[in-house]
Amino acid sequence: MKTVSIIVPVYNEEGTVGEILSRLGDQKILNYQKEIIVVNDGSTDETEKRIKSTSEKIIYILHKKNQGKGQAIRDGIIRASGDYILFQDGDLEYNPKDIPLLFAAMEGSENCVVYGSRNIMPVHTGYAFYKWGGKFLTEILNFFYKSRLSDICTGYKLFPTSVLKSLTLKSTGFEIDAEITAQLFKKNFKITEVAIDYFPRSFAAGKKLRMWDGVKIFFVIIRGLFSKNK
Repeated sequence: MKTVSIIVPVYNEEGTVGEILSRLGDQKILNYQKEIIVVNDGSTDETEKRIKSTSEKIIYILHKKNQGKGQAIRDGIIRASGDYILFQDGDLEYNPKDIPLLFAAMEGSENCVVYGSRNIMPVHTGYAFYKWGGKFLTEILNFFYKSRLSDICTGYKLFPTSVLKSLTLKSTGFEIDAEITAQLFKKNFKITEVAIDYFPRSFAAGKKLRMWDGVKIFFVIIRGLFSKNK
């Protein structure tokens, strides 16, 4: 039986991390076993306590200081031992019930990467500024890499482990989404999108993405054009 490594980067998610780990534990993913890797990126609240109180079997990585979502994901990738790797945010914006949809889209294509798009059939879109900012960054990447994606910043991404580990990742923040996507296209990997549900949260509820992160994503897209990674 094949295994999927689910990387869950978390930073100050005391109110949601227990619930998301419970949902991941309950969610059946076709005929795959699950390896859940939780990376606590220097949380200063009760996140660690919530993680350690979960009944789910997990691999736990602790950053003593906050290093950024990208670094948390990179450390999770190093630890992953499954046949596939899936990203799962530690909040409740993405529902694990959609995970089987990503795997269904990958079936029969070993080198295919699948993104869960929030923009194919949007129901909940959150702050307008972030909605249009994400679409703008996606269109910038589409223009330069001659692609047709609808959502490069989605938190749901599924990869064959060999594909993801073939990339040379340096990003430490949210810009890792653009870095991964740019490198995949430069290596001529196919990216398929499927529609997923999205339940955006407010800043008061803990949303962490800021305008400066969008600026960094833009520059990572441009930098990727001149990268020698192949």
